Amino acid sequence: MPQEGCPSALLYIVWVINVFSVLSLLVVMWVRCACNELGSTSSSCDIVSGRCLCKNNVVGRACDKCRLCNCSGVGALSRQCDARTGHCTCKEGYEGEHCGRCSYGYYGFPVCSSCKCFESGTNPQNCDGQGRCQCDERGQCPCKANVVGRRCGKCKGSTFGLSVDNPLGCTSCYCFRRTNQCTQADLTWSQLALPGERILSFGSGETRLNVTNQLHVIPGTEGNVSIASSLLFDAPLYWQLPREFMRDKVKSYNGYLRFRTESSGGRRVFPEQILQTYPLVSLQGNWQLVLEYYPPTLSPDGRYKVKLHEDHWHLKNDPRRVTREMMMIALQNIQHLLIRATHASDATSATLQDVAMDIAAEGSPTSSRVALGVEQCICPTSYSGTSCQNPNTGHYRWYKKNYIVSTIIIDLVGEARRCECNGRSETCNSETGACQNCRDNTMGPKCEVCITGYYGNPDLGPCKPCACPTRLQNFAETCQADRYAECEYGYYGNPSQPGGSCVPCDCDPFGSVHEGCDNQGQCSCKEGIQGRDCSQCAPRHITSATGCQSCVDGCVDVLLDEVEEMIELATSVDVTGIIPAPWPSLREIRNITKVLRYQLNRYHSSVNISQKMIVDFNLDYIARDHLRKAKALLDIARMTFPPIATLRSDAKDVLDLLNSLYIQIDETIAYLKNYAIGETPNISIGVALEEAEMILKQIQMRNFTLVKIGADTELRKAELLLERIKKMDQTNPLTQDIKFRVGDYESKLKEMRERIRVSNLKIDQTGLLMKGNAQRLGRLNDYSDRIRNSRVVIQDQNFNSTQLLRDAARYLSNMGINYDAYPEGTEDSLVRQAIQSLQTSQELQSKGRDLKTMITQQLTTLNKQQQDLGSTRGIIDIANSRLDALHTLMDIHFSANISSGIQHALTRTEETRNNVEGTLEKITSIQTNLTIIKEQARELNRFDNSLLNEIRETISTAKSHTTKGVRLASNMQKTVDRIENKSKDLRDRIEALKRKIKQTRQYASSIRVSLTTDAAGVCTRKYRPTLHPSTTTTITLNYAISTAETDALLLYVGSRNTSDFMAVEMVNRRIEFVWDAGGGMQRITHPLTLLTNTEDVSNDKRWYHIIVNRVGNIGQLSVVPSNSEGRSGMLQPPVSDASPPGFSKMDLLPSDTVWVGGAPPRAYGVLKTRKFSGCLHTLSIDGENIGLWNFTESEGCGACNEGEELVVRHRDEIAVSFNGKGYFKGSNRYQRPKPYYNTVLSFKTLDEDALLFLAVNDEKNQYFSVALENGHVVFTVQFDAQTRLVMTSSRRHNNRDMIQVQATVSNGAIGVMFPDGAVH
Repeated sequence: MPQEGCPSALLYIVWVINVFSVLSLLVVMWVRCACNELGSTSSSCDIVSGRCLCKNNVVGRACDKCRLCNCSGVGALSRQCDARTGHCTCKEGYEGEHCGRCSYGYYGFPVCSSCKCFESGTNPQNCDGQGRCQCDERGQCPCKANVVGRRCGKCKGSTFGLSVDNPLGCTSCYCFRRTNQCTQADLTWSQLALPGERILSFGSGETRLNVTNQLHVIPGTEGNVSIASSLLFDAPLYWQLPREFMRDKVKSYNGYLRFRTESSGGRRVFPEQILQTYPLVSLQGNWQLVLEYYPPTLSPDGRYKVKLHEDHWHLKNDPRRVTREMMMIALQNIQHLLIRATHASDATSATLQDVAMDIAAEGSPTSSRVALGVEQCICPTSYSGTSCQNPNTGHYRWYKKNYIVSTIIIDLVGEARRCECNGRSETCNSETGACQNCRDNTMGPKCEVCITGYYGNPDLGPCKPCACPTRLQNFAETCQADRYAECEYGYYGNPSQPGGSCVPCDCDPFGSVHEGCDNQGQCSCKEGIQGRDCSQCAPRHITSATGCQSCVDGCVDVLLDEVEEMIELATSVDVTGIIPAPWPSLREIRNITKVLRYQLNRYHSSVNISQKMIVDFNLDYIARDHLRKAKALLDIARMTFPPIATLRSDAKDVLDLLNSLYIQIDETIAYLKNYAIGETPNISIGVALEEAEMILKQIQMRNFTLVKIGADTELRKAELLLERIKKMDQTNPLTQDIKFRVGDYESKLKEMRERIRVSNLKIDQTGLLMKGNAQRLGRLNDYSDRIRNSRVVIQDQNFNSTQLLRDAARYLSNMGINYDAYPEGTEDSLVRQAIQSLQTSQELQSKGRDLKTMITQQLTTLNKQQQDLGSTRGIIDIANSRLDALHTLMDIHFSANISSGIQHALTRTEETRNNVEGTLEKITSIQTNLTIIKEQARELNRFDNSLLNEIRETISTAKSHTTKGVRLASNMQKTVDRIENKSKDLRDRIEALKRKIKQTRQYASSIRVSLTTDAAGVCTRKYRPTLHPSTTTTITLNYAISTAETDALLLYVGSRNTSDFMAVEMVNRRIEFVWDAGGGMQRITHPLTLLTNTEDVSNDKRWYHIIVNRVGNIGQLSVVPSNSEGRSGMLQPPVSDASPPGFSKMDLLPSDTVWVGGAPPRAYGVLKTRKFSGCLHTLSIDGENIGLWNFTESEGCGACNEGEELVVRHRDEIAVSFNGKGYFKGSNRYQRPKPYYNTVLSFKTLDEDALLFLAVNDEKNQYFSVALENGHVVFTVQFDAQTRLVMTSSRRHNNRDMIQVQATVSNGAIGVMFPDGAVH
């Protein structure tokens, strides 16, 4: 310590030690520090060495000397350095304290030069992020992989687009493998934007969602969408962008797809692990490639910017990395672009907005948005487009066969081939190859045919114009001759005249003989029909169902002659100057009289009813009666309400179950409809259909007859072998022993299966344990990694702790100095301030802990209150819903059942009161009218007698005229009645004539005329029966073959307007039925082989009964020998099959034709035969017999015989079908009485009441009948008006079985056998 009285300057102590033999002398001396105030940091110095604490760049014991600058290097601007830091001022490109090295971005010390590296092409590891990059000592910058040049400013060959963001620097040229030369396209980024926003909302009901690449897609691509669903979605929904974002988007490569998507509502948010399996964006291109984009993080505001570059996308269900080639091929033909819409399974709405896609387009060359990454290839002459992705002009895109499933993905794009236009055009559609702008008057996909109005073969010579009728006035589409001056059949006009043309005849098909007409357009009409188009009946003809019918029958024509004579006489009388009879006035008076009489009668009846209601009306009684009925209804409602409520609940459960089943069915249908849409090469619907059609054609072309014969032979052999084995089984004594051993083996096998099952269970359990152990091992590995990381962290912390200890020691030494400056005892001591700060911090920390504890408790209490409030709100909601349901039930049942009765009673009471009031008003009006009449009568009394006499004379004259008019009217009425009676008799005669004509037609149709070929083997006939569109058809034929022919066309029925047809053929001696109901053709073959009959077809056992039944698209064919009694075991069952579904109605019209032995030329492609052979006896379609003699056209044909037994059976066995609107009337063939009668009637029906049979003798008032009454068969015989016999069966017989009733009359006794076996 300094002594008092010493100078103010600080001193330092010098210890001097002298040793004298044994004594030591310690001398203490005080010396001044003498530190320079400018150069030292303080006035004190080291107490031992006396060295002062100097400032930077100051040296010396007293800090009184400056350090030398040493700025003599080439990098320093001057020799003087900074007086404060001592650093030299360096030139550009130099750095260091003495400017002794090159700075960052420079090279070549001592002459430092700038590297000037292009940051976009230099390896980013050698750049500082501020645009400066370091090169080597030779000035070579470290370039990226696809960059060359001393400064890394040039792309390698076959690369383009130098970019900072590209880790390779430049992008490799792809050009769809057409070339390897390309440059950066001189294009800038523009945007394809989706205007507005799209909003998705949810409602009640069910909406079928599309499924694309296993993703649920919202229907539609534009506007707002509302879908209905009663179930939660198990996966997110997706938006689909519209067509503007599809197809070729190669120019969007390396650009961005921007959008904003929001999903609101819903508490069941999809877990993150679920969302990680569903991409944010899905892009499908060129059928196979399905690319998916997963964002690194979810955007809080829903805005995303997705780069269309291969480094950011993944292949769907494929671990391979997406390559540039995959990305370019996908962008060349985008088919689906989907964006995830929802985030929760119960989301209430979703929004898509601000959708924009970058597309490179021509713009300003100085634009900052250069479309980097878009290549401009130097394409071969056959390609165009920035990347040579499209065919050039004069070329089209050609694909390999089955290119969709090709494993070489470049095949998906196709290749360019020159247009195939036979040298008549150089351009064609770039996608289809159809030629365009054909020359030399040609057209067609390959310019191979002449255009409309020209004829010829372009390959043999030029196309010539049709002169139809002249070259300047050409009406032809095509032609073969050089000149046509007349209209075609079915047209009329004079086309050779200027302005002339051909007009359709439009002849009425029912009134004209044929479709043609003369040059004036007059059609050839049938008898009794007139008009240009034969659509009007001639005079004295009437319209009927079959056309115009003449009225000349010996009666009607006579009446018409008389009427015409009367008209002629009436018109020949000169009535000039004669006052006409007052018939119109009389008729008007008569009509007014009728109206007044009717109104007066209504008035009298209303008065009577009103008086009766006034007398009988008792409101109290009616009200009490209605009240009683209301109480009774209330009691009934109270009794029926509980079971009805239970029934309603059960019905609601059933309805919910049905709705859920319907939803499942609907989803299954939607899934099947969208099955394999957008799948990658595993499945291709188009290829599968092509292969299926090819296989179907191969199957149809194959003849399985020999295979079937061999299979039948093998089947018979197998059956014989089976019979032998069965016999051996029954006779062999070792069978029981073998069966015992087999049973023993089976029991052992069952035991072994059980053990295997137990082992499998244990293996499964072991697998689960192994899986758990693997998971535990994984967790242990994670823990080991964490421990290892923690160890490294601890070592770092130990190192830092050592460093901190060193720093603490240094700070401690400084603290000693500072402690001297601020002793502990003073107020501003640092120790005291530190202690106070520590106490204040501890107090604040304690208060913070208390505050945190209090907030935690309050949050817990608040959460509990929120939970209680939520449960209370749920209870209130449940109670409200139950109250609403109860109110609804009360409104429905009580209002409907109880209040309805009271309301009905009150309504009737109100109506009665209104009627009474109306009646009183009418009575009042009547009284008023009576008063008026009295007043008028008083006025009449005041008239004089002369006026009254005139009135009397006028009335008398009117009476006389009225009497004459009545007499004339009576005579006229008699004449009218006589004419009406004759007209009625005429109508009756016409109806009788119609019935006779109908019966005659039925008899004519029943005439059986057999049909065969003529001597030349030709027979083709056309028929025009009444055909109608129908979903069912029944065709019946009786047929025999007497020659060695194996094939024959029996029948063809087809529509002229559609592809619908039916045909019956014999192919290889088997009957085949082929048909097409609109959905596609189908053919079935009956296995029965037809045997050859005798030459005169007299072998009855070789006639065949062919029956064809069609219901919708299902056809059935039955072929049975016509006389097959006793041979039922040899009969073949019917065969059936179905044509493609979706069409069931055969569109046949009355104008269509039925062919026998022939078909129109357009049907030859689907038929196997074209001519007729054999003998056809009967033909019927839908129960209508077609007389083979009643043809419209015939070629060849002859007659053949029918077997005798077949004729007998047709004559004796008659089956008729009735629909409840018709009947069959016959005559008795036996005219003389017989002692014995036997009548058998077979029938089947489902009606309970029907008249089956009735025989009447009107002269003797006798009849007998067979009828159904309530399902029972009733047999009735009436002998006379007083005697009647009725017999009834004991059981009901209106079922599907054929029932037979037999009645026998023998010597006056009657016996009836019913179906149940009872005899009466």
